Amino acid sequence: MVVIAAAKHLSSVNTAVLAPGLLDVQVEIAAPDRHARVAILRNILQRGPFAVDSALNVKMLERELEGFSAHDLQTLAVRAAAAAASRALRASPNGAGELSITDADLRAARDGFVPPALRGAQAKEQVYMKACAQESERKRMEGEAQEG
Repeated sequence: MVVIAAAKHLSSVNTAVLAPGLLDVQVEIAAPDRHARVAILRNILQRGPFAVDSALNVKMLERELEGFSAHDLQTLAVRAAAAAASRALRASPNGAGELSITDADLRAARDGFVPPALRGAQAKEQVYMKACAQESERKRMEGEAQEG
């Protein structure tokens, strides 16, 4: 019997399914590299329902999109399209505004969006940064107490 299955994260697969002898081969497909991410995002934007501003510089985001999957890039494009629509409606409440995705729309879409695969890493980083800040504060207070 051949079974082909896919999961976005290996951690979401029931451990009983991963028991030795049940699955002979597991194939992991990594997130696209930076050049592939730019190409994928450009393709998604070009095929989308909105025009893309001629000055749009997708390449500027290549490092900011580290770890994004093709699905995450699709979500980013949808969010950028929503930002473009919102901007166009603010500019022209009667709906006659230009609907094109700009650098600002992509930035707005990127702000606050953390792909599911990166949420755990971001949470760990925040805990680490908080612990570092607390340690620095503790050392500062100890230094003040010794001086005073």
